Amino acid sequence: MQNNSYSSFTDLPNSCRAQVDSMEHAVRSEDFRIAELSGSSFGEIQELEEKIGKNLGKKISLVAYEDSSK
Repeated sequence: MQNNSYSSFTDLPNSCRAQVDSMEHAVRSEDFRIAELSGSSFGEIQELEEKIGKNLGKKISLVAYEDSSK
């Protein structure tokens, strides 16, 4: 299995970016925004993406959101 790691939203393939745009629009209407994560938290998410992806045999991407109303 090929291990493609994307360091930011803009590195994603166009098909994924369109889905992220759609998801972000829906989440923004609920007072959520993409979370700003520390380096260690970002690394943990990347590890989970790899682990889950291996289990599923697919390339996956996890997105963290935070409640912007708080």
